[in-house]
Amino acid sequence: STKNLLVQYRIDDKNTVRGMVADVDLPAWGGYGDTVIHLGWDHQYDDNLKVFLEYYQEESTAAISQANDSFGTSGYISGTANGGQAFTMGVRYDF
Repeated sequence: STKNLLVQYRIDDKNTVRGMVADVDLPAWGGYGDTVIHLGWDHQYDDNLKVFLEYYQEESTAAISQANDSFGTSGYISGTANGGQAFTMGVRYDF
């Protein structure tokens, strides 16, 4: 089961911010996710070009896990994975 709250606010014609918090409970997959936080900002330069920043954090096993161990198995497979966080930035061009 997943409970999710997303809030998005358009500051002006060019800038949008958003925040999301989720409570994920997938016991069959070892408690995948737990609390997940996602924050973002978009800046629309023109009709075709958008720049974005994103921050993602999860409390436990999910999309981000530890690097492979010496046996080549991921932490998720071996049951030792923790949560993690990621920061991304990028450009989107629509044509």
